[in-house]
Amino acid sequence: MPAVLLTASFAAAYSEWTGILIFVVIAVALWFRPGSVRLNRAAALSIGAGVLTALALTAYQWSGLVPLSEIVAHMTQRADARGLNIVRLAKVFWAWALAMVPLVAITLMLRPRVHRVMTIRLHRIDWYARLLCTVLLVGVAENLVLAGHAGTYVYDTNKVTLAVALLAAVAVRSSGAPRLRWAAVVLVASLVVSVAYIDLTVRSALEHASARVAVWSAARQIAQPGDLVVSSDCSVRGAQLIYVQRNVVECADSELVDELTQSGVGLVDVSRAGGDDYAIHRYVDGQLVSDWLESERN
Repeated sequence: MPAVLLTASFAAAYSEWTGILIFVVIAVALWFRPGSVRLNRAAALSIGAGVLTALALTAYQWSGLVPLSEIVAHMTQRADARGLNIVRLAKVFWAWALAMVPLVAITLMLRPRVHRVMTIRLHRIDWYARLLCTVLLVGVAENLVLAGHAGTYVYDTNKVTLAVALLAAVAVRSSGAPRLRWAAVVLVASLVVSVAYIDLTVRSALEHASARVAVWSAARQIAQPGDLVVSSDCSVRGAQLIYVQRNVVECADSELVDELTQSGVGLVDVSRAGGDDYAIHRYVDGQLVSDWLESERN
């Protein structure tokens, strides 16, 4: 078991920052869990070792390229850029409202027992259910901290859907309600609706993304091996880096572009030309040698 926990915590912490938070919560819960203290603390230490190993490996891989202070500063800036505002919060709450459908449906089905469901006492819920609820609520907190991300990508709000589904199951179980077949039917129907919504959202996102593929593919074609820098006057997503096959300086203003071109650096500059159109300019030794405008690409 310690080996399994160490491996799982390492994999989660190394691949996704939410994995760090979740396994830290599990480790703390295990450390202070009453009963079987020796086994619980051994498990907590295994998780801690896995998380710390992942963090150490990540720090080692980045340390030779970028100072740690710059990494922290950049991540803080990105978190701030994705933080709360009215539009992002509205998107998150809309996704949460869909996640609440199964819980509301079950509550209506159990109307004779609603009072019992709403007055659950903590001591009636077993330790593992409480731990799982706590772990999944980490996803709720992440949705609020990074509302810009959660309002755009449905897999983030699905973390809340899981939390709500678990809370619904705990509520039904603790109320002493019988197993109702039609409750399962409603849950399946809710799942179908959720999957349909996710499909529509993903299709919409892909359509929007496909319009940008041509821009960054063109940037890759225009950029030559001797060009050292690619810049953009707007934010840059990871997929765009894949298209252009190199790092991109994001949010580069005209002053930076002028400075780079005058310094003789080979530069490919991607900038908004108005509306949704993008212009791409290639400079060599400070001279413009080629350009490309999205609206004229055909």
